Amino acid sequence: MTSSPGLPVLFFSQSDAWELQFTFAEGWFLQECGQDVGDSQLIPAISSLSWFTTVVPLLLVLSITLAKDGSDDINRHRNDRQVNNRKVDVLIDGQLKTEKWMNVQVGDIIKLENNQFVTADLLLLSSSEPLNLIYIETAELDGSETKTHRNTI
Repeated sequence: MTSSPGLPVLFFSQSDAWELQFTFAEGWFLQECGQDVGDSQLIPAISSLSWFTTVVPLLLVLSITLAKDGSDDINRHRNDRQVNNRKVDVLIDGQLKTEKWMNVQVGDIIKLENNQFVTADLLLLSSSEPLNLIYIETAELDGSETKTHRNTI
């Protein structure tokens, strides 16, 4: 089953704030604003700028990043659900039965057809091609759209 990591909405802002410090541009921005806010910018008597000038850009950047990350998370989960609900032929008790990919488990024997999408790592047992060759396109893994050949065992 394909599942993208995610946290409940309650922990969304804390986890995103933690991840923000690991991107260079956002980390630098947060660090600089954090120093300004923490050092002297919120003390009106010694501040050269108003608190508004420091806090609003920080909140704007954080809000945009949180919205983008939330949108990416929703799209990733939607895509995972679509992939997990695709059908595949699985050998169960000596008979081929159609199952969803989310129900495929380690050790299941799967029958694949020509140009069928595969959502998991597989050990290829046999092929109908001469010399048991198969041709795979790994565009979703590495962007390569050329077909590479592999041998089955």
